[in-house]
Amino acid sequence: EKKKKKMSDAAADQTTPPPAPHIAIRQAEGESEAGVVLGDCALEPVRKGKEGYRLTSRGGKIAKTAVLCGLKRITMKENCIVREECLIRADLATVYVGAYCLLGTRSVIRPFPKPRKGTVSYYPIKIGNYVSIGSNSHINSSVPNFALIGDDCVVGRHCSIRSCVVIDNDSVVPPYTTIPPFTRWRGNPAVMVEQLHEGAQQEIKLSCEMMYDSLLIEE
Repeated sequence: EKKKKKMSDAAADQTTPPPAPHIAIRQAEGESEAGVVLGDCALEPVRKGKEGYRLTSRGGKIAKTAVLCGLKRITMKENCIVREECLIRADLATVYVGAYCLLGTRSVIRPFPKPRKGTVSYYPIKIGNYVSIGSNSHINSSVPNFALIGDDCVVGRHCSIRSCVVIDNDSVVPPYTTIPPFTRWRGNPAVMVEQLHEGAQQEIKLSCEMMYDSLLIEE
């Protein structure tokens, strides 16, 4: 009987495939059920009066207390959110903001200067599609598609950031840092703490869409 049980266990091991390797995005304290850092945009419906926001023809929701310097040099795609007291310094250089980009309360987007002698000029900044930047975060480098940057973060100048990354709350990314794709970074200075799984890009996309839908502008 023991021999038959061993044979049946062996057969079961052969027919049942081993679980696929899966490194999930951990859900730390303060994160949503989506499993990713969402900054100050909650997934619960947030209702704001129309008197506090401007609605653009492309579905943008722009807080009236946001400061957009150099408005003619800002290109903003569809379904973006710019929260209260956000500062965009497009007076220094062109700033491009992709679709479903969420700029948190008191966040700062500031182009960084070019290393030239004499006249001072600045590199343009591009924020890709499906990017969430948390409250009080300062961004001095371009951010690619599918990126989540938490609250109170600093991204220094001349950083090379690849697509599909997560930067946790209170992290400081030093200048000239290279961040590879599908990674999570944390700390001051920020270091890589985790490799993201293949489904992270879709999770980030869905999170940005949910955050956009959760901000309701009412009459």
